[in-house]
Amino acid sequence: MKREKLKWLNRTAISLILIASFMLGSHVTPDNQLEIFKNLITIAAIIFAVMGAWLSLVKHDIATGIESAENDNISQEYVDKARTLVTPMTASAVILLLSCIYMFTYYAFNEMSFAKNGNPFLVNSITFSLSATLTYYQITSVFSALFSGAKFLIDISNLNQENRAKRMRNIK
Repeated sequence: MKREKLKWLNRTAISLILIASFMLGSHVTPDNQLEIFKNLITIAAIIFAVMGAWLSLVKHDIATGIESAENDNISQEYVDKARTLVTPMTASAVILLLSCIYMFTYYAFNEMSFAKNGNPFLVNSITFSLSATLTYYQITSVFSALFSGAKFLIDISNLNQENRAKRMRNIK
């Protein structure tokens, strides 16, 4: 139920962002949009690199945990752990791809006659809607990475407390 509410909230937010950014997009010049896409590329590359490095460090532990899991619930916990690392990477990869496509088309077609004589209102609105949606996607990716890190620290802390309790029982 909670997951369904989050999906509904996410879809509503994306719809509102698309509508608002399409309406406001005609007032944002392609040069300003280019700066937005450059920033998206920088942030997405950092998240992609950090989460990829983290995933490569824990990949073996996750695979070993899945293989040695005593039941499906424990196995699913390991799969969920991997998913929390892969989701921000996937979002960052999509953002990198679409931002690079925008930048390529900006530089490749900016001086062409059809680009100058076309409908700048429509083009600016569409590309600004894309940048706003990718920005939202990037923000959710950052929060996903943040929550993944927090969950990792909580899991480590819980493991430490369990081991401390075992050591205390063994001493007495």
